[in-house]
Amino acid sequence: MTDINKINNTNKVYAAENIKSDNRIYYKTETPPDTFVSSQKQPKISFFGRFSSLFNKKDKSNNNTPKTPCFIRLGNKTVDYNTLSDKEKHLVDIFQSSGFNFGSYLVQLYYEFREIGKYVNADNYIGNLQSLQRYIDGNNDRSLTDSSIKLLRQNGWVYRIKNNAAGNNEGSERISLNVKGADALIAELDRFMSTGEYFIDGRKYKVNNLTDFSYKTPDKISKWGDRVDPITMYFSGKINDETILALANITSKYKRGSIKNPINDLADWISKDKNITRKDVSDLIKFIRTYNGTEELAQAIEAEVRKYNGILSYGQYYAALTAFNRLIEYNKLVNQ
Repeated sequence: MTDINKINNTNKVYAAENIKSDNRIYYKTETPPDTFVSSQKQPKISFFGRFSSLFNKKDKSNNNTPKTPCFIRLGNKTVDYNTLSDKEKHLVDIFQSSGFNFGSYLVQLYYEFREIGKYVNADNYIGNLQSLQRYIDGNNDRSLTDSSIKLLRQNGWVYRIKNNAAGNNEGSERISLNVKGADALIAELDRFMSTGEYFIDGRKYKVNNLTDFSYKTPDKISKWGDRVDPITMYFSGKINDETILALANITSKYKRGSIKNPINDLADWISKDKNITRKDVSDLIKFIRTYNGTEELAQAIEAEVRKYNGILSYGQYYAALTAFNRLIEYNKLVNQ
């Protein structure tokens, strides 16, 4: 196989030693690390965040003039907003914003994580759009797509499943792809799912111990730019390195951009995560309730769970965990 270090980015071939298979999620009842990211899109700004600049203007004739204090309430004490660190100001701006509620905040965090809207005006397709839609709908001539694939339409997605598979294989692990839409991509993934076979420069390769999987695409080509991961693959068990290697080779020519938590820097459009189960969600809510001042957040997460038949997606789970981390940091700030 071609040495990955000797080829250009438009036609990468990946060697097995370049693939890392470690998951990047911290699980269940582990104490989660701080997920604050200063470069994230800012939520609605509190009164103090919006207008502190009016109080803090310096006298241009004297650059040493101290800032005018901007006092806010933090629990039972009054503090000067200007004395807080950037991270502390960020937390205050979130949780003291006008009309703040956890339901809306969970949605906002989910949109940020999945980069909703980032690719709306991007170059999202390769080839003929009508042909792509026919492949999504299963109305193509099947000259490339394996005829053993069955389709399940659900909540704006089309799940592509092997006829002899039980359910949609939403098992222990999943892969997300930031790729452009193309009829040839769907044909290649269908073939790989059905037979374990894929091609590089006309040469056929096969993964003999392929873990069963299904995958989903948007049900309309117009939705391909709605989020960072238009394709998600669900595996019935652990994903081995040979499978990741094959997917990197299959999808490299369709890469649209990078994705958060990629499998490595070379295949930065592919992420591998734990698939979230009902038990994971239940454990998270129980864990959140072990901390004081978190009941409102726990109830907001439960409301989301009820909307989605008792389960959360990986992105929703990540949003809930991020909200919890930030709430704990804010409560520490209030009580210190």
